[in-house]
Amino acid sequence: MDQPQSDRGYPGGTVSKAAITLGWLALAAAGCGGEGGWDHPFPPLEELPWPTPQPLPPCTPFAPGFALPTLAAPTGRLRVENPVALHAAGVIATLDLVALDGAGEVDPLAAGDVTLDLGAGATVLGVSAMASGRTQARVRFDGPGDVIATATLTADGRTGTTALAAYASQLPIWDLAIDPARLAELVATPQADLRIPAALSIDGVAYDTTVRLHGGSSRDFVKKSFRFDLASGLTLDGHDHLVLRAEWADKTLLRNWLAFGLLRDETWLAAPVAELVHLRINDRYYGVMNHAERIDRDFLRARGLSPVGSLYEADPPLGAAPADLAPLPPADYPVSYPLQAGTANHADLRRLIEDVLRRGSGDFEATLPDEVVVDDVLVYLAALAVIQSHDHVRKNYYLYRDPAGERGWVVVPWDLDLTFGHLSTETGGVLDEAITIDADPFVGSLPSGATGQYNVLIDRLLSIPPELHDRFLALTRRISGAAAAHDLIEQRLTWAVCRALPDLLADERKRATNAEYLGRVDEIRAFVADRGRFLAGLP
Repeated sequence: MDQPQSDRGYPGGTVSKAAITLGWLALAAAGCGGEGGWDHPFPPLEELPWPTPQPLPPCTPFAPGFALPTLAAPTGRLRVENPVALHAAGVIATLDLVALDGAGEVDPLAAGDVTLDLGAGATVLGVSAMASGRTQARVRFDGPGDVIATATLTADGRTGTTALAAYASQLPIWDLAIDPARLAELVATPQADLRIPAALSIDGVAYDTTVRLHGGSSRDFVKKSFRFDLASGLTLDGHDHLVLRAEWADKTLLRNWLAFGLLRDETWLAAPVAELVHLRINDRYYGVMNHAERIDRDFLRARGLSPVGSLYEADPPLGAAPADLAPLPPADYPVSYPLQAGTANHADLRRLIEDVLRRGSGDFEATLPDEVVVDDVLVYLAALAVIQSHDHVRKNYYLYRDPAGERGWVVVPWDLDLTFGHLSTETGGVLDEAITIDADPFVGSLPSGATGQYNVLIDRLLSIPPELHDRFLALTRRISGAAAAHDLIEQRLTWAVCRALPDLLADERKRATNAEYLGRVDEIRAFVADRGRFLAGLP
């Protein structure tokens, strides 16, 4: 995540976002931005390679509304201890059984064999002997519906019933089997970058893998993100490195998934594919996760791009120099811009930063189309302005160029959870829940004399008025208008909630309560409409 974003527009800034926007408009009107002028005609917007949005698969609603099913209260002194009582059918689940004393507390003296009967709706695979009033059972729910679990302690005959509900998940089911002690170590030392052997099953297909935590500061969150490095020769859809993002900071869990979908539907950019999945760890439901396509050589191959082209990740660790494309000491480039593909060893990136982006105005404008795919970068900036991302200015993006090709540098988007109204703030950080609709679309560029969040490439591009400045605004309105016209956001939100509803209800690790969840989704809907009006109203 980037530095906190103040509600005045920029962290550490001395001017408001409105003043910065007006400053840029004044510069555009004055014709400032370079002695050479812009002499490279653009194709009309309608001739750009806009994609045709792909229809979403059909979805059958789980149930009306958004609430856990109403189940009968447990009875007796031997019960299933499960606060959610909602389980996916067709996969193995672990149930906790607890024996109670006369006062309704766990009975530490209860011990011995336990029988468990689930009736015709589920299969008992095994029950461990009870010790100190607790035990576990492995079961599989055969199909959706209510199940009455009847447990009996053989030693003293105490018994009890618990009502459970099973549902047919419409999400891909990922099941991770990992040594519990090593898992506890992984969770207890989130910043240690431990890599632990494990077995991963995806919709019943087994993969040997190592697992580690994914992310930076998000590793300290309650719900963890994971990265899987599949064993040699194994791939899933052509990828051997897989990422499951927890999206815990976003109470909807949907912003990153939604943003990638919008970029694929409304731009021609090489945006990652993302899908919501149901994750289980050691037969226990962990939560709804976002399987976001990792940006690496496999990502490039899948898009017909050279896997030996230069791919740099703008992901500086805490305390390192920001990836704002300003010159750095040579030893700092690999820290702020890790090389993910190619063999240039930062020589081509250093040329971009230390030569191309530092050229005088006339030379810069004359040679820019040979160095940067201008429309690709502008549409990237425009799309992120539409969804209001400020987190990409100094990190959370990739730069790619094939040195053997004719095209220049392009930007690949990544990590778009702070979008659709959410910004990191000085007071609330990345967990701030305020919704902002009027943050500056020119984030990353600063008028002369202003201070704040800055990126050299963005600043140089958007300081060429009126041509690039006006084209950027036209692209933002085109994307925003198309998204509204085709109801893409509404369709995707409705589909996601329909598809994942029971999994979302049962996800105890999400930040939102079930009572507030749909209201958080409605915040995204309102933002899309309000942001569109804000962008349309700019001069």
